This record gives sequence, C-alpha cells and structure tokens, in this order.
Amino acid sequence: VARHLRGDRNATSALLGRLEPAMLRLATALLRDAIEAEDVVVEVMLEMVPRFATVEPTALPAYARRAVRHTCIDLMRQRARRDSRRALRGTVGLGVASGEGTPVEALAAHQTLPEDKVIAVQQDQLAIEAIADLSAPTREAVRLYYGMGLTYDEVAERMSRSRSWVARALLQARDAVGDRLRVAE
Repeated sequence: VARHLRGDRNATSALLGRLEPAMLRLATALLRDAIEAEDVVVEVMLEMVPRFATVEPTALPAYARRAVRHTCIDLMRQRARRDSRRALRGTVGLGVASGEGTPVEALAAHQTLPEDKVIAVQQDQLAIEAIADLSAPTREAVRLYYGMGLTYDEVAERMSRSRSWVARALLQARDAVGDRLRVAE
C-alpha cells in the first residue's frame, strides 16, 4: 500500500491482483453469472484504488469483500425491481386493472407463439393476483403510475398523498409481484 501511495503502478497491480480472485469467487457465488461478477469486481476495484490511502492495509480484504457483497446485493435488487416493473406494466396494459377484457384476449392480439401465450397468461394471472392482494390505495397508485403513465408527483397529487408514500407503495407492489413470480418459478 505504501508503494502504491508513492505512485508505484506495479504495486497497485500486485495489490489488486491479490484481492481479485477472492472478490471474483464471492461475486460469482452471489450473482451466479460470471460475466456480471467480473463487471462487479472491476467496479469495486475502481472504487477501492482511491481509498487505499484511508483503509488500513490489513483491512483491505474485508473491505473488498464488503464492497463486492454490497455491489452484488444492489445489482440483485435492481434485477428484481426491473422484473417486477415488467410484470406490472404487462398487466396494466392488458386493461384488466380497469376492467376491460381479459388477459387472454389482450395477449392474443400481441403474442405470436402459443407457448409464449401460455407463459404470459400464467405470469399475468400471478401478477394480477398479487396486485389484488394489495390495499386499495396501493392498487390505485399502481393503476395511476403504470396504467396511466403518471409520475410519482402526479400520482401523489391525485391521491392526496406524499411522494414518498407513492414511492413506498409502488415498491411494495413491485416486491409483491416479484415475490409471487419467483415463487411460481
């Protein structure tokens, strides 16, 4: 670390080289995707280099593990939210939330492969069930945000709620849909 602080690039490479295998094993185990794991390790290494001066040299391995773990957790949360958003957008687009038609009728107009239709109908039904289990205000927030395309602020204004309430309600809805879809897998 002292050599790195004096500007020795070989020392920086050697230090990162010692930490990299353990970081890569941890990221791969958490993400179950070697390519994403490599991306996480690179991102963490880029964050670590400027911090070498402030982190105790003996604490660098623990710091690296913690940084990898937190970065992986953030990435997994982003994935879950993305998957939940896709599921919610699909159900609202079907018109089911507003009482127009059925998921099967709506899907028939947009899908081409029979197996895709079956999978989509099952996923939509699970998402609809998860949304139906939400409180009425949360369902309304979902309808306004995903169905009508309003912003958090616009939903908050229409519902006479705070923006943070809307954000929490939509997060709760995404989590509920994501949980229901993961259980079904």
